[in-house]
Amino acid sequence: MIKRLFFVFFSLACILYSCAKEEVDPLPDAPVVNYYYYLPASAIESGNPDKIRGYGYKSNGLLLVPEIFSGDGYKAYDATCTRNIKEETTSLTLSQANFTATCSKCKTVYDLRTGMDTGGSIYLKKYRAFQSDTYHIHIVN
Repeated sequence: MIKRLFFVFFSLACILYSCAKEEVDPLPDAPVVNYYYYLPASAIESGNPDKIRGYGYKSNGLLLVPEIFSGDGYKAYDATCTRNIKEETTSLTLSQANFTATCSKCKTVYDLRTGMDTGGSIYLKKYRAFQSDTYHIHIVN
């Protein structure tokens, strides 16, 4: 009886775990992203996301997003649309007011709080962002 119960719970756990959504890295690694960003006081006060041009995949830019829920630190995403990456690459247009970024070609809208498109199926490429002090962020892949 105990063996049977263990088997049922183990099987159920395996099924539930295998159905969980996994964040997949949609873009190949860009040349090493190792960028130090000076955060202006106006950006700290506004609490809005920012686009850093000339870095990331095919130099489409990086999106620096403050952690608005925890209020602790920043996260960084590549500013490249990941919907049709095999066909073409498109740099996203940032909307600071509503924490979104939109592709001009396919019109996919990404929520920068989660890094996922509003349909819930595609992720932006995420980079690591470390805040060394109030004004300096180090972004690496």
